[in-house]
Amino acid sequence: VHITSAIGRQIADLFSNMWASAGCLAVAFVLNAPLALVMLCIVPVVVICIAIISCFIRKASKKSADSFSSAGALATEVLAGIKTIAALCAEPWAIRTYSRDVETAQHSSVWGGFLTALSTGTTSLLFYITYTVAFFLGTYLVSQNSSMVQFF
Repeated sequence: VHITSAIGRQIADLFSNMWASAGCLAVAFVLNAPLALVMLCIVPVVVICIAIISCFIRKASKKSADSFSSAGALATEVLAGIKTIAALCAEPWAIRTYSRDVETAQHSSVWGGFLTALSTGTTSLLFYITYTVAFFLGTYLVSQNSSMVQFF
């Protein structure tokens, strides 16, 4: 029941956002077509950059989760069979294997954090560049008295 309602909500949000985007795009073309066209060219570049970074973050998160689960499984296995590990004098092997798994997980987590910070910075940079282009072009078009709809 919860999955069905969640999927239904996502579909409703998708259509809502799609209609809102279409409406905003129509208003932008009515108010200032050249500026709308420039923004329409810039937005796909921003979306592609964000999608690429998101793929890297997803891979790093998966690798980190796999490393942590491997380390946790080893720790559980060693603790469950601690007498066997001690009897076989396998403590150095268990410590070495667990340390390797935890080190891999730590490296993956740090890399994931770096990618998340890079994603945040890149997204902010791209949005600021987009705003800069829009303000510059909008100011230029107003100064040239281009075909903007005059309200007042």
